Amino acid sequence: MIKKILIGLASVIILAIIVLYFTSRPTLEDDGSYSPSSLALTLGTVSTTDYEAVEYNKYQGNKSKILVIFTEEKNLEMKNGKLFSTGNHPIEALVPMLHLQNAGFDFEIVTPTGKPVVFEMWAFPKEDENVKAIYNQYKSNFEQPKKLADFNCTQILDCLIDYLNNNNVGAYGSNQFPFYNLHARQYLLIALGRVSVDHPALLIGYKNVFVKYAQLEPHILIQKFSADIALNIEKSIREKLSYAPQLGAKIKFDLGDDGLISSRCSF
Repeated sequence: MIKKILIGLASVIILAIIVLYFTSRPTLEDDGSYSPSSLALTLGTVSTTDYEAVEYNKYQGNKSKILVIFTEEKNLEMKNGKLFSTGNHPIEALVPMLHLQNAGFDFEIVTPTGKPVVFEMWAFPKEDENVKAIYNQYKSNFEQPKKLADFNCTQILDCLIDYLNNNNVGAYGSNQFPFYNLHARQYLLIALGRVSVDHPALLIGYKNVFVKYAQLEPHILIQKFSADIALNIEKSIREKLSYAPQLGAKIKFDLGDDGLISSRCSF
């Protein structure tokens, strides 16, 4: 009798281990990235939110749309080289928009370079009618957002360049893993590269930063994108100095011992 009980108990434990093993495996997506396992989704996501439609005295005065900046990057490379499927968390993004909409505001949807907004769809609360409603309302804007640079947001650029020079990865990273910082800088520079093509004048004030990273940064991709931005800025300056080509002028950027860039013309 005891032997049968032990065999039954062992069978249950083995079955539980097998089930746990398969439900805890991350899900491979079509693009080669991984989303959380079914077990993780069961434990860490919800089908509805705690959103309640609060009644506000809607603002009736002059107002502009609220600029909502979304990420356009889906995959984050992990330390082992595998890609984690990420993006904007739908609840964190859409529930605040619901409250602001109830208060009488509308939104301008943008991403750094104008690529479609990326959501962590594995975390989407599929049974929440309010979240689904605002998602569908702005779906076309999410699919075709505007570019951040189109809004001449110099204050935002100031903050982004500040972060570029900051080694603190903050609450969403770990100082033990340098790729957090490196990936953040790399993708920011990719976005700024697009800005340097469409709106180079916005970046002229930061030219010293880009030349410094182009010449002193050991990360090869950060080096490349920084150099591209610096060259695009130089090109825009050449084109603005319409008299210079006629005189055969050459404009060069020099990096001084203090790490600052200076420009000079020679004929």
